[in-house]
Amino acid sequence: MRLDPAKLAAEFVIIVVGILVALAADSAWQNRSDRQQEAEELRRLTREFQEERDFFTSELVFFQQQVEAVEEMLALLQAAPIDAMVSVPNALAIETLYSPTWDAQFPILNSLISSGRLRLITDAGIRDRIGRLQGSIRNTTENQARARNFYVNELLPILRSSGDITMLLTIRRDYAHRESLGETALLNTLELQNAVAEKILWADLALDTSTGLIRRLENTLREIEQAE
Repeated sequence: MRLDPAKLAAEFVIIVVGILVALAADSAWQNRSDRQQEAEELRRLTREFQEERDFFTSELVFFQQQVEAVEEMLALLQAAPIDAMVSVPNALAIETLYSPTWDAQFPILNSLISSGRLRLITDAGIRDRIGRLQGSIRNTTENQARARNFYVNELLPILRSSGDITMLLTIRRDYAHRESLGETALLNTLELQNAVAEKILWADLALDTSTGLIRRLENTLREIEQAE
């Protein structure tokens, strides 16, 4: 039996059209699924960024207070004779014992980047800003780790050799009753002054990097909100 070319051509067209329609439907479904996943990822990121921004904003008060207290302690030491015992208010001295520590996990952000799901974010500006946030977080964490190492390996041994700091190590930070914390006698040496001066630099760095990270988180949150 002879096949009708016109019929074959019609059947071929039907098959091709059917395949194209199926592919288009599959692509539309995938796009819809990707957009839903993108919206969910942005919601989760927004929640994580808001929580960390709020935490850091609350910590800025502590960082600023620490800088001011340690600056006041340094001025007190510099005004006294070298190698003399100086009575330092514990409300000032205990600020040298606290180092900014923040375990910056950002699990949602890190998972998004490491898994490659960052590509789901269609807005190139938001995608780029989110990607660069990881570097800012890493920089902040590294600075705080170095500040902690300075305190443990350099400042604390110098404070111990300068006087009995048992009271400082047991006092809890109590901003509401700073005047009632007493005093500690410390041997005023150039080594102690230099260590306290370096403590100010580390506290300033914690303040600056934290402020910068807050600003980047707020800018990212603003872009996400505007894109919704």
